[in-house]
Amino acid sequence: MRAASALVLTASLCAASILIAACAPQEPVIHTVLVDNRVEVPATVVVKEVELVEVPVPETVLVEKQVAFEVEVPETVIVEKEVTVEVPVTVLVDHAVEVEVPATVLVEKVVEVEKIVEIEKPATVIVDRVIEVEKIVEVEVETTVIVEKVAEHYIVQTVVVEKEVPVQVIVEIEVPVTATPEIAPANDTPRIAFSSNRDGNIEVYVMNTDGSEVTRLTDNSADDQHPAWSPDGQRIAFASNRDGFYDIHVMNADGTDITQLTDNLFRDWSPAWSPDGQRIAFLSNRDGGEEIYVMNADGTNVKRLTDNNADDTAPAWSPDGQRIAFHSNRDGQYRIYSMKLDGSDVLQVRYPVRFELALMPAWSPDGKRIAFYASSEDDYEIFVADVDGENIQQLTANDTTDWAPAWAPDGERVAFVSDRDGDDEIYIMNSDGTGLIQLTDNDSTDRSPSWSP
Repeated sequence: MRAASALVLTASLCAASILIAACAPQEPVIHTVLVDNRVEVPATVVVKEVELVEVPVPETVLVEKQVAFEVEVPETVIVEKEVTVEVPVTVLVDHAVEVEVPATVLVEKVVEVEKIVEIEKPATVIVDRVIEVEKIVEVEVETTVIVEKVAEHYIVQTVVVEKEVPVQVIVEIEVPVTATPEIAPANDTPRIAFSSNRDGNIEVYVMNTDGSEVTRLTDNSADDQHPAWSPDGQRIAFASNRDGFYDIHVMNADGTDITQLTDNLFRDWSPAWSPDGQRIAFLSNRDGGEEIYVMNADGTNVKRLTDNNADDTAPAWSPDGQRIAFHSNRDGQYRIYSMKLDGSDVLQVRYPVRFELALMPAWSPDGKRIAFYASSEDDYEIFVADVDGENIQQLTANDTTDWAPAWAPDGERVAFVSDRDGDDEIYIMNSDGTGLIQLTDNDSTDRSPSWSP
């Protein structure tokens, strides 16, 4: 080896005459590794209690028992059986933070390798863990030393060599740590997306479920509306006429990376995600009347599901992804229907109460009920019933229009739109109609509430 000094752990070498000198304890030196910050690491390394023995420098140095010791490292090291290797320049902590590494380190052992290889200096070292040290004594490294007794080691370097490639070194630095606190996970409380013309034209916004922290997601001279949150909460589909005609677009939940999914000279409207997030149902008048279509979430493979002379609109997926509810006037008045994903097996939901109109179905998260709005005398109210129309319950009761119900992901609350204060605002209530809360309050029009997962 070409090092100025080196210590090698070996089991059978002739011992030389030794001179034992006790190392007096020094003032404790505490080195702190700050996560997410670069810090200097000392050139000498800390152990707890050692005795230093000076001997003439042999080719290798006898260590009487497995101990921790310090080495200086050459530019390259020839690995034979039990050797020391150079220390890398930087250490990579668990959170991908770099810290400086000392020129010499304490080594507990060096593993055997099958053949002799030359190892170039590695670029990085992985720090496995950090442990607090109770007592620290600093020891200067002599030119040659034999370590007879070490009370406790504080740095362990292990070298594993497989091929003639730069080696990866795992080092455990056992020093007190002042770590930057971990960032708390993002708030998983649902939010509500909606459309509003509060800033002039219609744009997409999001807010907390108490109406706070309203954030505008789209900003252009066109109208962006009918937002629909993807099942994973990462994206929002919406309708926009930014290219002159309404088409379906999708964006990240923060409003970035807007992608246009449909492109034609007609109106594509009212997007609704499948529960698995793989498809989007929507309505379009591209073939004449308003019909329901479905496409892949990237806009490919568009298929028409309904085909008649009536208007079929407001698609809503069942939670199991097997059926799509919608409203249609195919029988003269608007009623709630459901169908299979290929457009077959169309069933009308028949209610024990005779409504003039029943519109905008919204399937409950458990798949057992459907919320909708319907005419009740001279106004429109929110109702909920079993999927077969039984056990109907009226949730709102006033002389204004309450419409566009949307279930919270836990099924405990329902958001809706009401003009009870003179213009369209967004409200929420418990699923039994109690606990009414007004979320928006301005002179503009706020519509199309959609809960995040």
